[in-house]
Amino acid sequence: MYDVLIIGAGPAGSVAGSYLAEQGFKVCTIEKAIFPRFVIGESLLPSSMNHFEETHLLEPLKAQGFQVKDGALFLSGEKSFHIRFDEFFTPGWTWTWQVPREDFDKVLADATAEKGVEIHYGSTILSIERSVDGFNVSYSHEGEDKQVSTRFIIDASGDAKVMAKAMSIPVTVIDTNRRTFFTRVKDERAGLYSNPKQITFDILETELWFWVIPFSTGETSIGFVGDDRYFKKEDGSFYSFDEMLEKTEKFNKRFSGLDHLFKPVSFLNFSNSIPETYGEKFVITGNSMGFLDPVFSSGVAIATESALLAAKLATKELNGLKVDWENEYAAYMEKGLNVFRSYIDAWYNGDLQKIFFYDKIRPETKRQLTSVLAGYAWDQNNPFVKNHQRLLKTLIKIIRMDD
Repeated sequence: MYDVLIIGAGPAGSVAGSYLAEQGFKVCTIEKAIFPRFVIGESLLPSSMNHFEETHLLEPLKAQGFQVKDGALFLSGEKSFHIRFDEFFTPGWTWTWQVPREDFDKVLADATAEKGVEIHYGSTILSIERSVDGFNVSYSHEGEDKQVSTRFIIDASGDAKVMAKAMSIPVTVIDTNRRTFFTRVKDERAGLYSNPKQITFDILETELWFWVIPFSTGETSIGFVGDDRYFKKEDGSFYSFDEMLEKTEKFNKRFSGLDHLFKPVSFLNFSNSIPETYGEKFVITGNSMGFLDPVFSSGVAIATESALLAAKLATKELNGLKVDWENEYAAYMEKGLNVFRSYIDAWYNGDLQKIFFYDKIRPETKRQLTSVLAGYAWDQNNPFVKNHQRLLKTLIKIIRMDD
């Protein structure tokens, strides 16, 4: 009998597992993939650094020499907006990393295993059934069916949404009509450009943007996100990746003609959510709760925020204390998610882009916005968190009047 079974060994699963192991619990993680494995979400936010530090996962990560990310550059035509994480409102980390997730996630998982967490890679969950003490979980490993018992489950399975399926919780795919199209290249021409390691977002249309995420390895992640119509030709066929690159004058020469390190991947309508994020003796974290949008790199930040909180609350419950999961977990997470949603909506309707490139923006306002973009979306001392919808609308009204 395990105290906690974690489904998924990504950042959420590692943060939760590391915390619980340090509290003395017997923890098992079931992971479908064999690490290292590829996954998207290569740009982190400073808020996650707090979580890695608290769970003592920071030092093994620092030793890898990942590319430091101290801000981000947004471009639109001749305009630019540069945020620096050391120009912040919410006290916290002033930098983070840009990472190949296959390497990053393996370092996290290995460090978690060293704390005593059993990780069963290449394992597929077959069934989850309630028991008197918690759950009986059947899974397949290398063709052999196995079973474990656990007092509590933390779902960090990402898009697989294992507990949602097991508990018949409906998954809502949000019809945004947005597509993402991405690959990686060996950045052979990086030396010809100034500040080639800067993470950059090139806004091509109000609803179409291009990301550039360089790694310390010399590889760079590049991709487009936008309304589906921008990826299609008049005859209904899709542009190739190199044809899409022609849309970005700033980066076409840098990346066109380079060999793709993997065949470009495309997804449509990647945003999703579930209505219930906890239940009796289980909690759902990270992308298993849903996914918003890649524009502000919030995926890992939400994953580690939710995983650490879930692990702390599970600790309380396993120690016989009462946990108000609705208010202490679900409502808390929803507050931050709603902040991110407001900024994502404002991005795609063009309002946030106008704010970014407004040349009269107050320094204090920029610091407050920067803290949100650094992942501190739960800081109620920040007016652009506490009153995010109203203040964004007020600011855009001021900009329009000034125009």
